Amino acid sequence: MTNLSLLVPLLAVLLPLLGALLLLVPAAFAKADRIVLAVAALAMIALAPLMLPRDAPYLALKGWVWVDATAQLFLLLVNALFGGIAWHMHNRIRMAPELQQEFYRVARLALAFMAAANAAILSNHMIVAWIFLELTALAAVPMIAHQRQPVTITAAWHYFLFSAVSLGLVMFGMICLSHGIELGLGPQHLSLQHTDLMQEISLADPLWRRLGLVLIILGYASKLGLAPMYSWLPETYDAASPSVTALLAAVQFNIAFVGLFRMLQVYGSLDADITRYLLTTLGLLSMVIATLKIVSTNNYKLLIAYASINHAGVIALGLALGKTAGYGVILYVVSNALVKAILFLTAGNIKAYYRTKKIDELHGMIAEMRHTSLFFLGGVFALLGFAPFGSFFGELIIMTGLIANGHFVTFVAMALLLTVVFVATGRSLFPMMWGEPRPGAVRQNESLLALGPKLFYLAILLSLGIYTPAPLTFLLRQVADSLGGR
Repeated sequence: MTNLSLLVPLLAVLLPLLGALLLLVPAAFAKADRIVLAVAALAMIALAPLMLPRDAPYLALKGWVWVDATAQLFLLLVNALFGGIAWHMHNRIRMAPELQQEFYRVARLALAFMAAANAAILSNHMIVAWIFLELTALAAVPMIAHQRQPVTITAAWHYFLFSAVSLGLVMFGMICLSHGIELGLGPQHLSLQHTDLMQEISLADPLWRRLGLVLIILGYASKLGLAPMYSWLPETYDAASPSVTALLAAVQFNIAFVGLFRMLQVYGSLDADITRYLLTTLGLLSMVIATLKIVSTNNYKLLIAYASINHAGVIALGLALGKTAGYGVILYVVSNALVKAILFLTAGNIKAYYRTKKIDELHGMIAEMRHTSLFFLGGVFALLGFAPFGSFFGELIIMTGLIANGHFVTFVAMALLLTVVFVATGRSLFPMMWGEPRPGAVRQNESLLALGPKLFYLAILLSLGIYTPAPLTFLLRQVADSLGGR
């Protein structure tokens, strides 16, 4: 391992951290949006070499940093997502300069959020990764409440309480696992680094090991918005600003996913029955609840939030299958992140223009906001799993895995729920596009700068379904092959 090999991933932490520190200087406040955009662009450029395949993962800084295929993929993903979000933030400030006055606070927190998120991905230590995930939650709370309205303050508190409970469950699970290793190997062999746990986990006391597994899965599942502790998600996504919602839905979701994925890597095929039963139950329950909410909601931002819960349920079902559906799960996770970023940022533009989030009050959008409407339609098609988007192929692989493993009841339940979601979402969102526009409506002049982030995301999303570059395909397969289970 060369110093350059270590520097590249560490820049993902150092660049946003330096940007956050710079925004402590009052002279930089007026340039906060440009600083965030510059940091995001530099991070994307610096991390580009991670796209190249590596022969083997490597450890650095005495084993505290682990750069494997999982770290490579998710560093590339979350920083590409942040690049589009930073672009969106910059354009909002350009269109409404009065927002600049308080924006430096959000900018500083967003950069600290990204530094912690990238550190969590790189961490090889179970508890250190948990701490950095907790730091992203602490940075998110004031961003959610930034508008200082009763609804945003309430949502921020609820988000904080649910985060504390879910991450508390993860911590209790880690304590149980640690105790099991001490009973099995003795305290002198206790190591909480993921690479060491992979070797030691089979020797841990079975009762404490299994209890730890259950608590860790429940904790991370709550952080992902899976039932039964899901109610924070629609409330928070609906109340927060579009850029903050995108950070939570597209970036933080994937940090929590990496935490759960790492633990499944550690456990491997151990206690596979518990993992499969728990993830299948949580996945199906989440899909049922999300489907019922999608059918009944009249708020397009809430509908996207409930669709996020539905997608988390699909991911849980895929993870329950292990390596059988590994590639489909990873492809679906990456595609889902891009879809959520497109839809929440576009929903923010719609809300800013029409001043409403009610579905039945909107019609004829295609005549007033043609480009925004087209991107929204593209996001909805990807949300529903249409070809040629990557989400279609990911969903197909997961459902094929259910059949291959003989889970016919789960397959039928998943197919029925996805069909209801398909019909309900189309029935709700498609009429927004067509029909008679408002009297006297004039087509909005939408700049390429405003459309840029969505175009960027859509291009990546289409490439995952139509043509995925060989290095990225290799990287996706490496991550899928590292998943525990059969």
